[in-house]
Amino acid sequence: MDIPRKKISIITKIFSVFLAITALDLSAIYIFTATGQIDQIGRNGLLIAENAALKLLQLLREVKSIDPMADAGFRKKFAIAADSGSASFKDCATIGPDGKPVGDTGGRISPRALKALRLYEAESRLFFSDLALGDFSADVFVPFRPGAQSGLYVFACSVPLESIRESFDRLLRVSLIILAVTLVMQAGLAWFIYFLFIRRLRALEKATVKIGQGDFSEVFKTGKRSDEIDHLAETFNEMRLALAEKTRVLENTLFDLEKANFNLEGDLILGEEIQQSILPEKNAGKNLSWQVTYRPLSKVSGDLYDIYDLAGGATGILQFDASGHGVPAALLTMMAKTAFVEAIQKTVWPNQVIAFVNDELSQHLQKTGNFLTAFYAVVRPNGKMTYCNAAHTRIVILRAGGKIELLDPTSLSIGFAPPGIGSFHAAEADLHPGDRVIVHTDGLSETVTKSGKPFETDGLLALLEANRRLDLKAMHAAVVDGWNAQVERSAIEDDVTIVSFEFR
Repeated sequence: MDIPRKKISIITKIFSVFLAITALDLSAIYIFTATGQIDQIGRNGLLIAENAALKLLQLLREVKSIDPMADAGFRKKFAIAADSGSASFKDCATIGPDGKPVGDTGGRISPRALKALRLYEAESRLFFSDLALGDFSADVFVPFRPGAQSGLYVFACSVPLESIRESFDRLLRVSLIILAVTLVMQAGLAWFIYFLFIRRLRALEKATVKIGQGDFSEVFKTGKRSDEIDHLAETFNEMRLALAEKTRVLENTLFDLEKANFNLEGDLILGEEIQQSILPEKNAGKNLSWQVTYRPLSKVSGDLYDIYDLAGGATGILQFDASGHGVPAALLTMMAKTAFVEAIQKTVWPNQVIAFVNDELSQHLQKTGNFLTAFYAVVRPNGKMTYCNAAHTRIVILRAGGKIELLDPTSLSIGFAPPGIGSFHAAEADLHPGDRVIVHTDGLSETVTKSGKPFETDGLLALLEANRRLDLKAMHAAVVDGWNAQVERSAIEDDVTIVSFEFR
């Protein structure tokens, strides 16, 4: 099972790309700009701290007390240095050689003061500074030896770095400005892409959808620029006009076909009515009981049957089948019907009747390549049945006692046989009260059952054997129903006619 793909707008895709580009821009800004600026700001902070430490070093050279802040002269000079504007001091304290603040008995030790002492002793460094960018300040540690004291002390102060804070603020503002400019430029680029490409492609999509719905009125307008989309639009408009013209032609053709089909359907209905009107009445054949199934493949049939009341109480039974089916076969049956009626009025011998029809139609049949198979029998009151079978199907006689006999064809088909009476032969069969005769066209025997086997005459014989004890009407209906049950409707490819009669 295919899962429908979620539709993602091209705008969404473009903005996703732009967001990725923005992230890369910010990374580049930070790497190539901010890193260098931050490094420069850090160096400036160290310079400020070093300048403050040098000032403190100069002031501490003349201090005699272990606590410089207790010296009035130092405090005066210290205040002047702190107010000079180049450096400010706060939270100053003196650390003794043991790492503890002077006068502090709490036992707290300053690791950084001890580090400053070790650096002085090891490297003769006059001061030590430590930046604390979190609060934009620097801790300055200046070692000094007051007066005649043998120990080394450290004067520690915190130096606010306001200029560094201002530098960071400027860097942040510049980064935000760059980010804003980048976003504005990307938004402008997105709008440009939308206006130049997406808007026009959506208009083309809209026009395409309307064409799919059968509306060819949508015109895709080209712009002043001559780019690929304009060339696509020109091709689209040409296609739209061509499709509109072809659709118009197809609609007109369809209308003409529907009109012709309507007229043809009307003609077929009229042909069906005419063909049904020439079939025999139910009261024909007074000396026989008979049943019929007449099933054209379409509205008109290439099969035809007739029952005649003849002189002396005889009854004529006729069934013939024109090659093919539909309108051409139906026209042929109408011609044959006229010829049979004329022949039956002239003679009582079945072979002479069929010979007459062959003489009448053979010239036409040979031109068109058609032919007729026919069975014509005359049943007299004494049960004598004289018949001629011109390549028609095998005729079945179901005797009253249950025995079944088959009557084979006696002549070639009408249209294939040479002209003249000598090409057709008659035969006789004796019928007794209760004997039944079943005459059918090949549309019945040539069908294929649901199991894939041909129905043939054997299928008909099996149904007759199974239902022979029923009366004629019930037997005939049972045979037709049995055939219907065995054969798919779609497998029937020809007209079907079955005539069953019983001699009384």
